[in-house]
Amino acid sequence: MLPWYVFSGVAVVGICVYNIAAKSLGGFGPVMATAMLCLFGALAAVLYLGVRFMLGYTATAQWSADPKLWGMFLLGGAGVFVINYGYAEMYARGAPISIGAYTVLIGSLALMTIVGMVLFKEPLTLPKILGLGFAAAALVCFMKG
Repeated sequence: MLPWYVFSGVAVVGICVYNIAAKSLGGFGPVMATAMLCLFGALAAVLYLGVRFMLGYTATAQWSADPKLWGMFLLGGAGVFVINYGYAEMYARGAPISIGAYTVLIGSLALMTIVGMVLFKEPLTLPKILGLGFAAAALVCFMKG
């Protein structure tokens, strides 16, 4: 079984490809670009699951009528839409790809640090605080350069 950080690398490649696509759709209109990115993302997921099924893999999650499970799917889906819309609108308004993507990632880092502490009882350590400070300083450098 591969360690989690391998899939972090996969996500990095995915977010880079996504940002290139979102930035390239600037003249398409943010709302339509958002809808199309969500639609094609769902299509890619269905195709991926179909290939896994044809290769003999079985589902790894328990499907149930648990309202919390479906509530999380709904919440996550809404989050995907908001992410797509935010990127599409940001790029339609002229954000440079290097700075726009970085501001989203740094904002996410700061917010998820707070979420980790409050909801998941993760400790706020000195290295995390220093990392947030360095990330914010890097953002200032990117914006000035």
